[in-house]
Amino acid sequence: MACSKLPSLLIVLWISYSALSCKYRDGNDYSSIPDRKKYLQYITAGKQLYLEHCGNCHQDDGAGLARLYPPLKNSDFMNADPERTLCIIKFGQRGMIKVNGVEFNMEMPSNSRLSGLELAEIATYVFSTFGNKPVLVTPDQMEALEPECKNSVN
Repeated sequence: MACSKLPSLLIVLWISYSALSCKYRDGNDYSSIPDRKKYLQYITAGKQLYLEHCGNCHQDDGAGLARLYPPLKNSDFMNADPERTLCIIKFGQRGMIKVNGVEFNMEMPSNSRLSGLELAEIATYVFSTFGNKPVLVTPDQMEALEPECKNSVN
């Protein structure tokens, strides 16, 4: 009788350990995300918004397109200054930038028609995907950056 309960106990222990360990199959550690439910909602909505508004140029996999549109995947430019990236997501970019050693000079239009929530969802998806570190970007963070963004983006 005790032996028949052993497999069930092992399964419960394994599930408990898996839930406590924040490493997932993708190898990322999500322990820094305070609200994982909200994070997963933002990732899901952000992916759809990204595919609709960004994927055509930056590609579905974030690899960019030749020397026209820069990659978001493993982007040194994006990861060097996340706040600058958030500004670019909202207000666009003009002028030459260098990403992973390659120069790009194609204008990126603003996304001013998108709500703060939609921008936060896209930013959460982009920063948490394509080999970047998982992060939850909130609408409040996007709004707080707005005055700085208007002064810093070309």
